[in-house]
Amino acid sequence: MSGHSLCWSLRVVRVLFVLALAALLSHPAVADLSAASESEAIPLYEGLATPRGTDDSPGGDDEPTYRRSPAKPKQQLPQPPPRKPAPPEEQTSGDGQAKGTSTAVSSQQPPSRALQRGTERTYHVVSRVVRTDTTFSHSGGGRLKVVILMPVPSFGEFQRVENVRYSAGTLVGGPSSPNRFLRVEAPEPPAEITLEFDVAISPLAADRIDGVKPYDTASPLYRTFTVAGGPLIQPDHPAIKAMVEEIGGTALEPLEFARRAYLYQQQRFKHLGRSHGPTLDDTLRAGGGACGELSSLYISLLRSRGIPARYNLGGILRESGEWGPHAWPDFYLEGAGWIPADPSMFMPNGGAFGKRGDGYLIMGTDGGTLSVDTGSRMREIGPVQHYSYWYAYWGGAVSGNLTYRHELTTTAVR
Repeated sequence: MSGHSLCWSLRVVRVLFVLALAALLSHPAVADLSAASESEAIPLYEGLATPRGTDDSPGGDDEPTYRRSPAKPKQQLPQPPPRKPAPPEEQTSGDGQAKGTSTAVSSQQPPSRALQRGTERTYHVVSRVVRTDTTFSHSGGGRLKVVILMPVPSFGEFQRVENVRYSAGTLVGGPSSPNRFLRVEAPEPPAEITLEFDVAISPLAADRIDGVKPYDTASPLYRTFTVAGGPLIQPDHPAIKAMVEEIGGTALEPLEFARRAYLYQQQRFKHLGRSHGPTLDDTLRAGGGACGELSSLYISLLRSRGIPARYNLGGILRESGEWGPHAWPDFYLEGAGWIPADPSMFMPNGGAFGKRGDGYLIMGTDGGTLSVDTGSRMREIGPVQHYSYWYAYWGGAVSGNLTYRHELTTTAVR
């Protein structure tokens, strides 16, 4: 080989090496640590209580590893940084680029004519995500990006949300979208993020329901809320179809079927206090589950009968200043609107059917997803009850586990 040929070959090798190195460094290594359901809309059991344990799945550059952070004992919280008011319609980050767009079918409708409202009460709510680990670090050069999402309740027919303030980040999603979030992006893991808002909630009761019309089966609402929704909501499951027929099927009007299905479920399935698995089959085998599983079972029965039904993620605000994480469904009657029916509230003679008590705070609801930049790519995010977080790094290495916990406190102000 001549000297010129050797030099040319070395140049080609050097160029190929540089290109390969650049491609390697431009693609982030990603870890995804979600404390609540992240892109799946239905596995409610993942986000209904303080996360505990781990749930690792194999991942690579294109398939991140998903883990839930372990629960930690409560600690004295540091004082949050100064707050700034939240622009009501803001959907862009500091660089001016849109960080979230909604592909949801809105379930918001005019207030139900069938519901009578009790005395409205306004609560001041403080939601915090606090870092709990001391071992996580990124070293060896390169770049790290951490993204945290906190659910922000929407303004809907069942609640009014005002005075939203936060210590960092940007709102993603409009005030009336089914789901919206506070998105925080940082080059290092934030120590704490604080979100505050006021929410006005009334107890509801559907003591008299009339004016019900035939469903518009071609409407987006009907098509969205009568189909399968992940491993827990399965209207075409053979066991669900058999139960629908046993209850009365299409021989019953939608309202009467919903009432009988409610009583039927409460007679045959129990509130077991915790999840027994991520699928409807797990719920059926266990003979019940937590509020998320019982809600999903009821939704499956209604959707199988052709009755639109949705779930809500949130919690019940209490006079003590704490909240109880909770999930519950509503069903839809054409001409009457959304009707509450919480199958995990066991009261004599189905006393919670058509009713919703004090302090039911909706943090997110069914009906679609929001496309959100999670640091390394856009993801479709469904309802989140507590928080979700991810990190990505370009170059260098990470060690330790990045963990957070969620705390929510409330004060009834009027």
